[in-house]
Amino acid sequence: MAGEESIKIKLILLGDSGVGKTSLIRRFVDDRFTHNEAATIGFDFKPYQMVVDGRTIQFNIWDTAGVERYSSYLTPSLYRHAHGALFGKNKPIVLFSSSFLVYDVTSAQSLSGVKYWVEQTRQFCGSRLLKMLVGNKIDLDNRIVSKKEGSDFARSMGSIFVETSAKTSENVRDAFVELVRKVSLIFVPIIMYIDNDYQNGFCGEF
Repeated sequence: MAGEESIKIKLILLGDSGVGKTSLIRRFVDDRFTHNEAATIGFDFKPYQMVVDGRTIQFNIWDTAGVERYSSYLTPSLYRHAHGALFGKNKPIVLFSSSFLVYDVTSAQSLSGVKYWVEQTRQFCGSRLLKMLVGNKIDLDNRIVSKKEGSDFARSMGSIFVETSAKTSENVRDAFVELVRKVSLIFVPIIMYIDNDYQNGFCGEF
């Protein structure tokens, strides 16, 4: 196949307020950490591009408020037409939506709160959305949720699992790279079989 695959990933960070969603994005995109990060109102958006295993990855990263009262207007904007594929003649572009479901390892309540956000993804996307459960703030000493509890929870909902620290940067980049590799496994083999005559074919919206 001529040209390289370009993968465009719409990544939605979901989770209760204060679990560190904004800090994870800031660490990944800007490689910095800010204490007392201001709470996100509604949602925010960050573009980012990287190369993983020779493929160009274009992230559209959506940061959400993490407050249920915002969900009535967040969900249509974030989830509708969640994924699709655009096939260029020389460069197939795979469009794919995914989510980080973030909790704070020092808060059992925040892990329980993930259930609400999982239900939101199921309601609007069914099983299409690739999910990664992210246990954040592992740099803190007052951990309540064990790694095994997080891993078991992730397994129960069929998601990838990773623990991170936005403060120290531990596993943050690795989490994004792992997500990219999972997306590649799902979609890149499929587009190999698409005839280039479908150069204008498109399914969904991004």
